[in-house]
Amino acid sequence: MKAQKAASIVSEDGDESFDSGFEEYRESAESQAALAQEAISVLEVQVANDAAELKKLRAALKKRDDQVKALTTKLEARSLPSTLPALKEEIYQDLTGLVISSVQREEDETILSCLQTGRNGTLHYKLAWPKDAREQITFTPHLDEERDAQLLEVLPDYLSEQIMFAQDQASLFAYRLWTAIQKKV
Repeated sequence: MKAQKAASIVSEDGDESFDSGFEEYRESAESQAALAQEAISVLEVQVANDAAELKKLRAALKKRDDQVKALTTKLEARSLPSTLPALKEEIYQDLTGLVISSVQREEDETILSCLQTGRNGTLHYKLAWPKDAREQITFTPHLDEERDAQLLEVLPDYLSEQIMFAQDQASLFAYRLWTAIQKKV
């Protein structure tokens, strides 16, 4: 009987020990679950806030992209006119051989530094073009005996020295200059 009583005490102590251990484990697990749930709730709120912020940023990015597209279109439209004159000038140079290397605007005239290229070389010269249409244009050649030796052989005398001519004769002058530079030797 003593053995039964002792077994019963051990059994009761074991059950009590098991129950108290299980209770501690359950409380610990519930505490950890509560902490995990709290962390999940905090993270869900953070994800929701981040999603809202991302939505705002995407909307702002789309707005900026639209602005960039609009500004790019405007810039292209503005640059077109500036490239068109350059293209026209390049084509004109290719067709005529005339290059206007610089333009100086002065009070009463415009000075053009020019290069006229042709079969017999390149003539360097300046034209002083008065603002008043009644005044004459001044042609001043810049000839170098070494550089322009071949050109000097074919140029008429009047194109190898400074001359003046009426503005309404400018196209005739250009024709004669071009013809002299292109002349077959």
